[in-house]
Amino acid sequence: MSTNAFRIFDLEPRTAQEVTECETPNGIRQRLMRCSYENPLVRAVYCAADAAGLSGEDRMTVLAFEALRRLEIAEDRILEQARMTIAPSSIKKP
Repeated sequence: MSTNAFRIFDLEPRTAQEVTECETPNGIRQRLMRCSYENPLVRAVYCAADAAGLSGEDRMTVLAFEALRRLEIAEDRILEQARMTIAPSSIKKP
């Protein structure tokens, strides 16, 4: 069960059964398939892969690339936000 109010299903394994499931490629595929119903990235990659007739390996390659690309964008945004934030130690009391 998700701890995030916006997600029903988390990829992060929380129970012993989920951890065991994530130890095999088949279990990971099953979790990704369940995740594809609510995660727009997984859904978009799966739909595009189906339309292009990609193999399972190619589908996972595209998914990994897109996930890493989005992680890179998120990291860049976080760093930019940190650069724009004034450090509390630079504000002097009157």
